[in-house]
Amino acid sequence: MVQQSDGLLTLPEHIAHNLEKRLSLRTFSLPFTPPTHQYWLIWHPKYEQDPATSG
Repeated sequence: MVQQSDGLLTLPEHIAHNLEKRLSLRTFSLPFTPPTHQYWLIWHPKYEQDPATSG
């Protein structure tokens, strides 16, 4: 959606750089230091043995 619009998306830098490599996007640093943010990945225990979630 962002690729086909003039929209702006703010997301973690490592994700932005990964998308930039795969899509026709340009990344820019924010002109300020944002507060730190932590995020977690969670899923239902029934998917614990799912091959798609194993590392």
